[in-house]
Amino acid sequence: MALLCVGCGRSGLRDLADGGDQALDRVDGGGVGAKSCSGKITFTQAEGCLNDGALELCATDDAATEAELAKVVPGVYRVGTPGRSRCLPPKTAYLWPLEPGHCVSYHGAMTDEAWAAVCALAAQPQVSQVSAWWAE
Repeated sequence: MALLCVGCGRSGLRDLADGGDQALDRVDGGGVGAKSCSGKITFTQAEGCLNDGALELCATDDAATEAELAKVVPGVYRVGTPGRSRCLPPKTAYLWPLEPGHCVSYHGAMTDEAWAAVCALAAQPQVSQVSAWWAE
């Protein structure tokens, strides 16, 4: 079992070593400086910060899911609409606002620790998709 400190106090991301490592079991390799997660993520680590400052998730529409996702990455919140990802019931859109420390550069690649957090979000059974968020 690999232990990985995500954020280490810099960005508020929780330590994946306490049960969050299941995300690390769902990798297929090939990311920028870190492994890529498979399945639910619609972008690569290299494109991780090519968005309008947040990631959008389709996840189960209830307070319990919101609380669970916030344990993975503080700051995730339920929007309560289909969002740009067109989440279908019983799913709704959630947003995770990104911070400058999550990105290698503006609209550039995502850091390894932020990418690990994306993988941990995608590994949650309540999440069906993780995509870039674009304001309209």
